[in-house]
Amino acid sequence: MIFLTRRNESARSVALDGPRLYRPALVAEAERSVSGTSEHLLGVFFTGSNRGTAVGRYGTILHTADGGATWTQEFSDTRSDLFGVFFSDADTGTVVGGEGTILRTR
Repeated sequence: MIFLTRRNESARSVALDGPRLYRPALVAEAERSVSGTSEHLLGVFFTGSNRGTAVGRYGTILHTADGGATWTQEFSDTRSDLFGVFFSDADTGTVVGGEGTILRTR
């Protein structure tokens, strides 16, 4: 996946490979990051160069505040697979998943 930030910064890449993420970096300089989960990750969204959220199988939600160097698991209250995540701003996000699952930030 390639993301462009809202401030027209350089293109950044994020690769999902099962439970592994590759840190956002300039497209030519991707660096592997350990997600801390064994579940497959299916979607990721960054609201800037440091804050990001990844979602995946069995209700997995991970958050990073350091550009993907470390990831913290968040409580999701679902076991459905989560396929996508989008933030309209730094604090307002929506996650969609199987079985009609829609989660929103509070």
